[in-house]
Amino acid sequence: MLSNETKDEIRNRLKAISEAMPAFRSRQGQRVMIAEVAKALSRCPDRAADGTHVSPAPGEAVVCVHGGTGIGKSLAYFLPGIILARQKGKKLVISSSTVALQEQLTGRDLPFFLKASGILASVELAKGRTRYLCEYRLLQAIEDMRQSTMFGREQRARSGEAADKVQETIEQLATDYAEGRWNGDRDLRPGMDDATWKMLTTDRHGCLSRNCPRYRTCAQMAARQRLKSADVIVTNHDLLLSDLVMGSRILPKPNEAFYMLDEAHHLPDKAVAAFASSHLVGGERRSMEKIGAL
Repeated sequence: MLSNETKDEIRNRLKAISEAMPAFRSRQGQRVMIAEVAKALSRCPDRAADGTHVSPAPGEAVVCVHGGTGIGKSLAYFLPGIILARQKGKKLVISSSTVALQEQLTGRDLPFFLKASGILASVELAKGRTRYLCEYRLLQAIEDMRQSTMFGREQRARSGEAADKVQETIEQLATDYAEGRWNGDRDLRPGMDDATWKMLTTDRHGCLSRNCPRYRTCAQMAARQRLKSADVIVTNHDLLLSDLVMGSRILPKPNEAFYMLDEAHHLPDKAVAAFASSHLVGGERRSMEKIGAL
């Protein structure tokens, strides 16, 4: 049940945002969407007395909205989302399918909405492991290049200026990371080419996790810690779904969060890719026949 206090807060915050936007126009579709999102989230139980998060009955706190272009969907789901999430002690997770929308949300829309409405909340962008530096691999790359310089001068000479440029770039990255001028996020180094970056990052299969000698200063672990303290987390559908498969290692657990799935028309295909498995029945049958003939 949506309380009168919550309704008043949504109206007051929306009014403050509208007054901060000179070109703001009230739209019927936006108001309806705000109301429907708020009503759906209000049906989610509050946090239990012992601090645990209680999940709603299946489908009870779900709403699907098909909104036309230009009605202001980001504000329509964010405003009731952050207000209800704070009331119920949950995180707000916003997922989209495009990098452009993620950058728009974290770099422009959400900071503006929060400042204009007077809501105090922190926003973080969740990314996959390969978007962050692996410090262990960085140091390995530097060591390999220095040994190559010492013991492979002829090969080094044939490689020309390209190898020198790569080494200079990597050593500068190491210096900036060690001195705190860079946090290991690839997107903050837009000029980095893919071949060089591949030397400096790792996926979950290559990560040493707690066994890594650089675990305490790991860029990806630091990013995870920032996510834990964030009120609002922006991510993409691929990371959201893969994290659910892994048991919520990066993002909050489902009963601890409200999900806002923007650009949800992309979700079915991505869900199939994340959760489906395939088997070559013919090949397995032939293998079983061979085993049976032994």
